[in-house]
Amino acid sequence: MEAQSKFLKVIIFLLLISLIFNFYSFSRIGNLSTAVDRIHSDLQWENDRIAQQVNSLSRQLHDIQEQEKWIIKKEFLANEEKSSPEEIHVSLEWTFKEIETNAQVTLLFRENSTVDWKEIEASNTNGTNYIAHLVLSSDNDYEYQIVAKDSTIVTSNIKQIPQRIYKPTQMVSNGYGFGEDQYGNLTDFEAYIDMLEPPLFEFFKMKEASLQAYVGENLIKETPFKLAYPDLPEERQHYSAIIGSFDEQPTSIRIVVEYNNGTIHEGEIWPNDTFNRGWNN
Repeated sequence: MEAQSKFLKVIIFLLLISLIFNFYSFSRIGNLSTAVDRIHSDLQWENDRIAQQVNSLSRQLHDIQEQEKWIIKKEFLANEEKSSPEEIHVSLEWTFKEIETNAQVTLLFRENSTVDWKEIEASNTNGTNYIAHLVLSSDNDYEYQIVAKDSTIVTSNIKQIPQRIYKPTQMVSNGYGFGEDQYGNLTDFEAYIDMLEPPLFEFFKMKEASLQAYVGENLIKETPFKLAYPDLPEERQHYSAIIGSFDEQPTSIRIVVEYNNGTIHEGEIWPNDTFNRGWNN
C-alpha cells in the first residue's frame, strides 16, 4: 500500500512538471508569435514608407521633366569682340514654350563654390525669345538658373555653364610610346597631344607645349611639341614630341601646356597617366 502511495506521488509530480513545462512552452510560443507579428508590422510599415518615397521621387522627376519642357531651346554665345583673357563676355539666348506677356525674366548665375546668386535682367527679343549678357572669368566654374515671375514664379533647373565658353580648350594626351634596352631602361620616349575642339578665342589657343623628363623633382630633359601633320586643318591637328635618348633614367615623364591667356595645364603621363584628369592653373 505504501509503495502504491509513493508511485502515485511520483506520477502526480511528473504530471505537475509536464504541466509547468507545457505552460512555459505555450508562453514562449505566444511571445514568439507576438514577435513575428511585430516584425511583420514593421516590415509592412517600412514597405509603405519606401513606396511613398518612390512615389514622391516619381512626382519630382515628372515635375523636372515638365520644367525642362518650359524652355524649348537655349544656346550660349561668346562675344569675341568684347572678350579678353580677363573678362569673357557671354550671351545666353533661350526660347520659352509659353510665358505671360508681362513676365519679369531674369538669369541667375554664380561661381560653383559660392552661395549668393548674381541676377541679370533678361531682354525680350521677340515673342517668347529672351537674351541675357554676363561676364565670366576663366579662373572659376559657373552654374546658372532661369527665373520667370508673373502670376507665379517658375524656375529652371540649376545647370553648369559649359566650360568651353570661358576656358581654354584643354589639350589631351593621345597616347605615347617608348623603347627599352635589355635591362628595361628607357632609351627614348614619344608622346602625342590633340585638342578636343577648336578654341573660341585666340587667347584660348595653345601657345606652346613640352615633353619633360624628371628624376625625382629635377628636370633632366625637355623637348617641344610640334605639328605632326602641318597640312591638316586646325580642328584636326595632332602634336608630337620625342626625347631621343636619356643620360640617366627618368622616374617620370610629364606634359606641360601653356595657353595664350597664361593658363598652365600639366600632368604626368608616365609611369602614371594623370594629364587628362584636369587643370593645374
